Amino acid sequence: MHTHFYVHRSHGTQTSNKLQKEISEFLCSLDGNLIDAVDLSEFQKIVIETIEKLNLKHPRCKPFKVAFERVSQDRSIRLSGFYHENFYLYKATLTHLSTVEYKSLSNN
Repeated sequence: MHTHFYVHRSHGTQTSNKLQKEISEFLCSLDGNLIDAVDLSEFQKIVIETIEKLNLKHPRCKPFKVAFERVSQDRSIRLSGFYHENFYLYKATLTHLSTVEYKSLSNN
């Protein structure tokens, strides 16, 4: 059972306006974070609301309507509607090192 979600921004394309640039910078700032599974809905809400605020800040740019969607037969959730970045939330488990078994591959 997963207890967390790992935030991953894999790559993006060149931005062409200030709105795209600010959204890209925002998503990049979240890359590598570990979100508690209990906070997943709140995290998604914060991302969507921040992008909506950036849409309002740049009224001359075409606004982005984003949403999170589960990727079929996968362990991830992706942000759809902003096609300049690949932004995923991967299911993860926070594991304490003392619970990991180590088995040596050598005979020593």
